[in-house]
Amino acid sequence: MVELSLPDKVVLITGGYTTLGMALARGFARAGAHVGLIARTAERLEEAATEIRSLGVRSEPLVADITDEPQVVAAFEKARRDLGRIDVLVNNTGIPGQLMRIENMDVAEWRKVIDVNLTGTMLCCREAVRHMVPQGGGNIVNISSTAGKRGVPDSGAYSASKWGISGLTQTLAQESGRQNIRVNCISLGSIEGPRTDWQLERKSKAAGITTEEMFKRRVSGTSLGRLVTQDEFVSLTLFLASDLSSGMTGQSINLSAGGTFH
Repeated sequence: MVELSLPDKVVLITGGYTTLGMALARGFARAGAHVGLIARTAERLEEAATEIRSLGVRSEPLVADITDEPQVVAAFEKARRDLGRIDVLVNNTGIPGQLMRIENMDVAEWRKVIDVNLTGTMLCCREAVRHMVPQGGGNIVNISSTAGKRGVPDSGAYSASKWGISGLTQTLAQESGRQNIRVNCISLGSIEGPRTDWQLERKSKAAGITTEEMFKRRVSGTSLGRLVTQDEFVSLTLFLASDLSSGMTGQSINLSAGGTFH
């Protein structure tokens, strides 16, 4: 992983105790940043924050369901109060939803995915900007998907939500650039780890093939012949959150080992 320095920056990460959320938290902590972790379960958040504190930085658990507006507002107010400011927001929370053709789509399932992936991201972006403007600027990194650039059969709600994040990113970047707030997006392909293992398992069952065959299909669809690593994901996120990318905003960057699938 590329080593970047973000001394004493305050970073908020949604989906804070997930596998990728913790990989991000460790990466930011090793770069010298203090980390606020946002998720719904207090006990797991406290365990995650305790681990991050062991790396020599401050870390605060911020309990919130990102689809609940008052909870999001309260979490960001607590972050500013306990950590002093909000320099970076990483919107990492996301759910895939059920595998379902549009013709069979249940409205409740559609709304669940849109509420978490898109509305939740919007609420966190909104609160971040409201805190960043008075302090003179900040940085937002939205985690999207290659499914936000290409339709994915049986994943209509997920794909639509990720396309929406790309539009949200570009719009907010244009609105907030003069306030010294940069907003970028990572369009993530398949990444090594339990999330992709679970996705490949359920998609292989739906397709009637083995998980091994589904994995081979994924790998064969990449230019590099492999999946993205967690270190590569963390490195790109830190780069976008740092001054090394100071001229970049409103961008949606593929991180997919050269694949365009989800």
